[in-house]
Amino acid sequence: MFSHPGKDVLAFVSNLSREQQTVEVKLNLAKLGLNGKALKAVDPLTEKPVAISADGKIAVPLASEDWVYLWISSK
Repeated sequence: MFSHPGKDVLAFVSNLSREQQTVEVKLNLAKLGLNGKALKAVDPLTEKPVAISADGKIAVPLASEDWVYLWISSK
């Protein structure tokens, strides 16, 4: 994870199992300086939006041994 405190985060999320699964991530928004801010998440390689809750939870379906970059920023 790469962070610009209070601005944005680039996260690398992976599924290292042999089964497809939904990988759930909960960001510590206070430590990242994003607490209380409206957030958006995007896959920067496809430019597709990814759902993120106000408390920093993201759920990403990933195939076996798959990965995704997530760009999280304030709106």
